Amino acid sequence: MKKITRIYHNLPIFYKSLLWMLAVAMIPLSFVVILSLTKILAIETSHSQSEIVDNLRWIENEVRQEVDELRLQGIKVTLNEMVRAELSKEEKTHANLYEVKKSLFDIALSGRCHSAYIVDNRGLQVSNYHAAELDEEIGKRAGEFWIQLENSGKTYMWGTPMKFDGNYLLPYVRFIWGNGEERMTGLFIANLPESRLSYLSGKTMNKGSLDVENVLILNGNTIISSWDKKLIGQSFQDLLGDLSLYTGHSFDVEYDSQDCLLLQYENPEASDWRYVAILSYREIHKASRSMIRLFILVSIFCVLFLFMASYLVSRSISKPLEYLSGAMLDMGTHELNVELKCPDYRDEVGQMWSCLIAMQERLKKSISQSQRAMEQNQRLRIETLRMQINPHFLYNTFGSIVYLIGEGKKREATEMLSALSELLHISISRSMDYILVEQELGLIRRYMDIQKIRYKNTFRYLIDVDLQVQKLSMVKIVLQPVVENALEHGLKMRPDAGGETLLVIRGFRVEELLIFEVMDNCGTLTDQRLGEVNDWLCDRQSCIKAETGIGLKNVNDRIRLEYPQDERLGVCLEKRGEKTITRITMRVMEGTSGEKDT
Repeated sequence: MKKITRIYHNLPIFYKSLLWMLAVAMIPLSFVVILSLTKILAIETSHSQSEIVDNLRWIENEVRQEVDELRLQGIKVTLNEMVRAELSKEEKTHANLYEVKKSLFDIALSGRCHSAYIVDNRGLQVSNYHAAELDEEIGKRAGEFWIQLENSGKTYMWGTPMKFDGNYLLPYVRFIWGNGEERMTGLFIANLPESRLSYLSGKTMNKGSLDVENVLILNGNTIISSWDKKLIGQSFQDLLGDLSLYTGHSFDVEYDSQDCLLLQYENPEASDWRYVAILSYREIHKASRSMIRLFILVSIFCVLFLFMASYLVSRSISKPLEYLSGAMLDMGTHELNVELKCPDYRDEVGQMWSCLIAMQERLKKSISQSQRAMEQNQRLRIETLRMQINPHFLYNTFGSIVYLIGEGKKREATEMLSALSELLHISISRSMDYILVEQELGLIRRYMDIQKIRYKNTFRYLIDVDLQVQKLSMVKIVLQPVVENALEHGLKMRPDAGGETLLVIRGFRVEELLIFEVMDNCGTLTDQRLGEVNDWLCDRQSCIKAETGIGLKNVNDRIRLEYPQDERLGVCLEKRGEKTITRITMRVMEGTSGEKDT
């Protein structure tokens, strides 16, 4: 075996491809034939199932129209005031019973009812059909109907089929209530001929292309209609065994000494009955025999064709593949510096070769970009640490603290030192990359209080952030550089000292975005400067004047590093009249502060 394996591995690609193509074509061919034949039979069965189920659905619709008309006539009789009044009387005269009997003839005229009866609670019968045998059978069953309908809790029921005059009748039973009385005064019984149901079933099934062995209509577990009249009135379970062992609406059964397919359809929302069709597999597969013979002939032709095609295809792919493998080996040996030439092939192999050249160029470019990105990322991290607390801010803050101590304002100096300590703690902490919005706002309040001391209360500030937003998490030390930028380039550069300077910090949520806006009314930002800064933040401008600093860029890049695929995030400047708006957009992060989940 090892010798055969070694010989195979040393074969040229032409012989390998030829062997593999023949093996791949011939070995599965037998399985393809078997599976295809099975598939043909399955498709034929599925088609037959679909056809029969559609027919059963049409039968249900036709039968439901018949039954609904009969039920409507029954409702009219049971709600007839005259009928209810006469049945409520203790003594019934022939003249009154004649009026009751007259109301039943309208049902007979509908053509959907064989006969109709009204039986009072004492067993007195009124009918539109004169047959002593049928009258006697109805009289026997009336008490049974009364008990069954009373126990069912329903307004109507279908009784078991009755054989009469060579045909079967299906009784439809309803209670008749007395006028103004909450008691039953009688039963309304209408007999639906089973022949009508068989006619509707046969008419629908004869439209199809299959000869169905039998179509059954079931009321519960009782067969109430069948092409085979001997089955009417029998239990469906006695006919085919315990069907609870089967699942779904179709399964295999043995019926009349044949392997058959049984299909069920029911519409419980609109119909009380279940519809079953029994179809022999011999009938289902009758149409497939000619297709199977044709498939065998096609399979033989395919075998011959595969022998010829395998040789030609192996020759067509072996030569360019050898050329391509040699070039790839050179590129792998010399890394990405090997010079690749475009081949003369324009087929799939030639396209692969062109893609290899393009991939080589993209890899070179990607490696170069990755190196630049790593260097830029390192610089950004260094700048981030540098900008977390501005040295000028620390210098001025310490100067303000010395001034407060010199003036004897120890409490103010202590509060200023406490605020500065908390700012430094959050800024340099490596164990906490994210903090709650309310914590960030707390730091901003302390920062603004410090700045108000520095600027001798020459400005006011307002923080407008919803309480629900304050429970979200955010990247730490985002607002402080932006607020500092607003003070440095707004308040300090304001051309006139008059008027009141107001800083407003707003925070709100828009779906999955958390947005902050820092607004000042200093009016120092020009339209030209606005465009330059926004281009710089979006990397459309490589450099900007030095006085802008890197505070906004620091915040913008930190946010974009967290979510590099979302172009909506970051920092941008806007103007609304004389007001300058710095807009910060980041992702909403639910939960508590801490390190970012990995």
